[in-house]
Amino acid sequence: MEDAAADNLSELFWAVARRLRHLNSEALEPLRISPSHGRALAVLLRHGTMRPGVLAEHLRIAPR
Repeated sequence: MEDAAADNLSELFWAVARRLRHLNSEALEPLRISPSHGRALAVLLRHGTMRPGVLAEHLRIAPR
């Protein structure tokens, strides 16, 4: 029974994650920015001006 509950919980989690991604994309569409750019802008709004390397650390991505 626990395996079935864990599977169901996992399915629900991924359904919610897909829905949130879809809603995020819809919200950003009028601004013509990607979800990745939206994340970067959110970090900058929250923390202010920063160097690109520091922004990359906040986003947990490789600086380029």
